Amino acid sequence: MAGSVGPPLANTGVDRVTARDADADSCSDVVAPLLLWTDEELDALAELGSALSPYVGELGRLWAENLGGDGLRAYGSGPQPVEALAQVNAWLLEGLLLGLRGRQVAAVFQATLDYDLALLRWQTQSDLRSTLAQLYHSLEVCASLVLLRTRETCAGNPRLPLMLSTFSRLALQLGSIVGQAFYQVRSEELRESLRVTASLLESSRELNTRAASLDGVLLQLTQIVNRLVRCDEHLIFLWDQAEGSYVIRIGSGFRPAELARLRGLRFPPETWRSVTGLDGGVGSRVGGDDGDLLTACGAQNHAAAEMTGADGSPLGALVAFRRGKDPFSASEVRILRGVAQNAALAIANALLLEQLGQQAQLREQASGAARDAERLRLGRELHDGVLQDLSAVKLGIEKALKRGTVESLPSVIDATVRTMHEVRRLVDDLRPADLSAASLREAIAGYARVIAGGRGVELKLDLPATIEVPEWATRDVYRIAQEAVANAVRHAGPTTIEIRLLRDGANVILAVRDDGTGFCLDEAVLGGGVLGMRERAAAIGANLAIISAAGAGTLVRLALPCAATPATDALGGDPPGRS
Repeated sequence: MAGSVGPPLANTGVDRVTARDADADSCSDVVAPLLLWTDEELDALAELGSALSPYVGELGRLWAENLGGDGLRAYGSGPQPVEALAQVNAWLLEGLLLGLRGRQVAAVFQATLDYDLALLRWQTQSDLRSTLAQLYHSLEVCASLVLLRTRETCAGNPRLPLMLSTFSRLALQLGSIVGQAFYQVRSEELRESLRVTASLLESSRELNTRAASLDGVLLQLTQIVNRLVRCDEHLIFLWDQAEGSYVIRIGSGFRPAELARLRGLRFPPETWRSVTGLDGGVGSRVGGDDGDLLTACGAQNHAAAEMTGADGSPLGALVAFRRGKDPFSASEVRILRGVAQNAALAIANALLLEQLGQQAQLREQASGAARDAERLRLGRELHDGVLQDLSAVKLGIEKALKRGTVESLPSVIDATVRTMHEVRRLVDDLRPADLSAASLREAIAGYARVIAGGRGVELKLDLPATIEVPEWATRDVYRIAQEAVANAVRHAGPTTIEIRLLRDGANVILAVRDDGTGFCLDEAVLGGGVLGMRERAAAIGANLAIISAAGAGTLVRLALPCAATPATDALGGDPPGRS
C-alpha cells in the first residue's frame, strides 16, 4: 500500500508533471517524490473537493462512528466522545478538501505528514505500533466514505471514473506518508536511545573509573550534567543525616548570591518528593515562606532524579532547570536519571573512602594513646619493681661484703631471680608474641604460663581452636589478655587464673577471671593499664567490661563483634555494645 504511487509513466500515454503550488518548494523529502500529478488529475481532485465540501460535518460523524472502540478510546465513552471525534474528523476533512479545491496537493501531503509525526511522537514506545495500525484503519475508513459519497454525489458526471481513480491514488500515497512518518519516528527513537546509552556509558566511565574525594565526584558530576543535559542551571542535593534533611551541596549556572541563598534552604523528607517533582508534581511548596523551588530558582521547567544507595537509603538528587517554556523531553529525563544512578555509586564510594579515612585516623589516635599509656605503665613498673629489687640486691651485697659473711646471699639470689623474671616479663611486653607464626590462643597461653608460673599461680585455659578472631583484631585482643593476666598476678595475689575464648551469638568473648582479692570499682583508681585496655577495645569496636568486688576476684570480659570490621563500623555508627 505504501509503495503504490500510480501506474508507470510509459503506460499512461500522458506526460506527468510535478504538481506545483505555493508550498511545494518547502516540502520535506518524504513528500517531494509524491508530487507527480497531471493537470487533468489535479482538476479532478479539485472538482471532488468542491462536490464534497457541503457534506464535511456528516462525513466527519460517519467517520467517527465507523472507527469503533480504538478510535474512540482516547475520548472516553458515551455520546460525547463520538461528537468530539466527529469534530476532529470534520476539521481534518475540511483541510483535505480545501487543499484539493486549491490544487495544493503538496500542502495536503505535508499537513498529513506533520499531523502523523506529531501524533506518533506523542505516543510512548509501547503504543507506537498500535497507533500506526489505528492511523491506517482511520485512513481506510475515511477513503471508503469519500469514494462512496463521491459516487452518490457525482453520479452521471463523465469525469467520475477519473475522480475516483485519482482519489484512490491520493489515498494510497497518504498511506505511504503514514508509513514514512512511523519509520521517521522510530528512527528518531532509536537514535535517541543510542544517545542515551552512550551518555550513560560516558558518565559511568568518568564517575567510577578511579576513586575520588566527595568534592571531586561532585565537581565531575556538575561537568557531566552541563555536557549531557540541556539545561540553564542545575543543583546537586545531598542527604544530611545530622540535619535530617536534603541540602544543596553544589550548583551550576547560578550567580554566587543566588547559590548562597539557595544553599540556606533545607528540604525535610516529608516535603522533599513534592518539592523536587519526584512525585510527578512541579512547583510544590518548599515550606514556610520560602516559596516553591521553581520560583526560588527563577525557572519555568525542571526535571529531577533521585540518588539512592544500594540498600535504598537516600543519598541526594540531581535537579535541572530550564528558564524557557520548552519542557524536558523523556530522553533528557532518562539521561538525568541514568547519570544520577551512576553518580550514586560514585558518591557512595567517596563517602566510604572518607569514612575509612576517619576510622583509620581514630584508630591511629587510639593506638597512640595506648602506646603512651603503655610507656607510662612500663616506667612505673621499672621504678616500683625492677629498680626496687635491684636496690635490695645492692644492699644485700654491700651487707655481705661489710660483714664478710655469706648469710645474706640467699636473699640476694632470690631478689636477683625476681628481678630477672620481672625484666623478662617487661621484655615480653615490649616485644609481643609473633602472632603470624603462632595462633592467638598459643600466644595467650604461652604468656600466661611464663608470668603465672613464676608466681605459683594455677592456670585454667579454655582456648578452642574453633574460635577464630579476625586477623585485624588479634594484636589488640592479645594485648588486652596480656594486661588482664599481668594485673591479676601483680595486684590480686590469686591462686587460680582462668582464661577462656568462646562465642556468644555474633560476638567472640575473651574472659580472664581470677580468684584474687578483687577491688571495689567505685573506689578504685584505675591505672594506665586499664586505660590502655579500654582504648584498644574501642579501636577494634569491642566492648570491655571489668567486674570485681572486694574479696570476690575479678573478671575482665571483652566482647568483639565479628560480623563487622572497623571499616563497616564507620558506615553503621557505633558497633553493637561499644562503650
